[in-house]
Amino acid sequence: VTKHYEMGDPKPFEPEHSLLTVEHELKLSETQYRFERLCETSGWPFLSKQSDLNRTVKPDRLFGIDKGQGFIPLFYEEENKKKDFLDLYEKAVRYYDYWDTVKCEKEWGWFRKFYVLWQFPNEERMQNFLRFLAGECHCSHYRGKLRHTCLLYGLRKRILKIDNFWFTHDELTKDIGGKIWFTPQGKQYSLSDL
Repeated sequence: VTKHYEMGDPKPFEPEHSLLTVEHELKLSETQYRFERLCETSGWPFLSKQSDLNRTVKPDRLFGIDKGQGFIPLFYEEENKKKDFLDLYEKAVRYYDYWDTVKCEKEWGWFRKFYVLWQFPNEERMQNFLRFLAGECHCSHYRGKLRHTCLLYGLRKRILKIDNFWFTHDELTKDIGGKIWFTPQGKQYSLSDL
């Protein structure tokens, strides 16, 4: 028997999409397939939404996993294109400020609390952003002066050391059910821990 995996509502292919966009969509689909397989083997109902996602936050996908007490909403961000940490930080702040708000519940209709799953292309990029969010200072000297680019001393922005932001990288997603998710608090989780 052939199993058909639900990929959510279809997204039209447009010939003018750049190769980066096509690569981004392929990686999203591959990761979603891994989520679906894990949920199928674990007996967890799974949902996916990939269109009509532009609200206060604009995730690449919205997943839901039901482990017996209702669907757990998971915003999914595939960071395929290299962005500077300030751009990524601004995206993270939008999620941070949105968490457990009436606005979130009104815009989505079924939840206020959620997780944000971030997938980076490699471990170095992921770890650097985790340290950045946690407020670690790894700033360097330039021409004899300490040049701060960290959140705390350089940018003077709030630290986002929270437990509902989970990070991984491409290589680890091959074992999507493993303890491959890291938080700015230094914790490590698997999807079973949701």
